[in-house]
Amino acid sequence: QDSITNGDSVGYGADLNGKYVIDKDIAMTFSLGYVKWDEEKLKNKDEYRYSIGLQTNIAKDWTATVSYTYRDLKDFKQTDANEVHIGLNYAYNKNTDIGVFAGYSNFDAQENGYKLDNSFDRVAGIYAAYRF
Repeated sequence: QDSITNGDSVGYGADLNGKYVIDKDIAMTFSLGYVKWDEEKLKNKDEYRYSIGLQTNIAKDWTATVSYTYRDLKDFKQTDANEVHIGLNYAYNKNTDIGVFAGYSNFDAQENGYKLDNSFDRVAGIYAAYRF
């Protein structure tokens, strides 16, 4: 991220992800994550992420997803932020997925010293994924 007052900021970290399959049509996802924000000019920042989600088969080859992430922010102006994402995935064949997604975050980039063009409160997109 480019920062208005802090110079450049580089984030690096690790996530632990899991999925609990309830039955053939529904599963619960969860993750724990840590991000270290290495600031060029100011004190470095820490972020802890806690996520929970749900995946459900809504028709043959179609899966809907919803997830929520709580971001525990240390040394930011905000003390926390929330994210919500929804998605729809179509398994075109054994190797190819096609999907759409949308999301919202209340992380205020400008309040935290970053340029608005590097962080979005709303996102939407499409994707194609190929597995070998």
